[in-house]
Amino acid sequence: MPPEAAMGIHEQIQLGTRFNAQELAEFASSFEQVKNRLPRLFKPYWHRWTYIPGETPAVLVYGEDGRVALCLVREQPDLYGAIGITVPGHLQYWPPRASIGEALGAAGLLL
Repeated sequence: MPPEAAMGIHEQIQLGTRFNAQELAEFASSFEQVKNRLPRLFKPYWHRWTYIPGETPAVLVYGEDGRVALCLVREQPDLYGAIGITVPGHLQYWPPRASIGEALGAAGLLL
């Protein structure tokens, strides 16, 4: 396969992994649901979120102190994985789920 053809395949795969506007809207809605349901003790860890496009697109949730608390990534088309980051810096990974809400549910954030 010529290098140009291989690059075209890579670009298609990379473009396919980006979060679209509908997915970001679903995350924004889920973020607010989690924020409203969290006990007061945990609210500082769920302060704001941002979308990071790029080679490995992700949605990051930050605490009030600016530390990343959660990372949501697309594992495959229609499979989303959540990775929690604890205050000491440990990672907690939950198996990928079929929707953003399910991924947050696997992390114990949405029931």
